[in-house]
Amino acid sequence: MAEYASASIFRQEWRNLPRWKEIESKIGEEPIPGAFSDTSEYLAMDAEFGKKFSKTEQFLDAYNSKV
Repeated sequence: MAEYASASIFRQEWRNLPRWKEIESKIGEEPIPGAFSDTSEYLAMDAEFGKKFSKTEQFLDAYNSKV
């Protein structure tokens, strides 16, 4: 549970950092709420992105250095 909470916080903090472009180049672009007409579709895509993000080398390195 702490891992997913950390992933959510890191996603918010890293969006405007250079590392974010590298992450998105590896796992795809983060879903944008306004790009979906169906909220449930956005939530599903966001959850999938979150799972991919939590498995990136950048996240795992940051998470493991803090825990």
